[in-house]
Amino acid sequence: MTDWFRLAAMVDRQMNRSWSEPVRLSPLKGEKPDPSRGILDIRAILSDGGGSESGGLRGGPQMGGGQAQLMIDRNSYPDLVVKEGDAVCATGRRGRPWYSVLRVDDRGDTHLVLELGEK
Repeated sequence: MTDWFRLAAMVDRQMNRSWSEPVRLSPLKGEKPDPSRGILDIRAILSDGGGSESGGLRGGPQMGGGQAQLMIDRNSYPDLVVKEGDAVCATGRRGRPWYSVLRVDDRGDTHLVLELGEK
């Protein structure tokens, strides 16, 4: 493993430890619970737009109010399947806000990235 990959892995581990929070993944099929995938409580990095902040942790475009990004550590949840339309609840936040999965980016080596919209 090159020094760069070793450094990136170290940064990812520290980022996950420092910034992750409890969230609940609720798989849906249409508007109903998907019986083939169960509800799962995990820890992940949730970055919401707040209406004026610049885009997610990957430096993407600005997120407006009601939009968010969830970064899930692939090493912690290697078999996790998330689909567009699933629901995410920020269980550790005041009011326990719910989001809908708008897009799933599974191309990254270290994180599964979900683009979310407020429910």
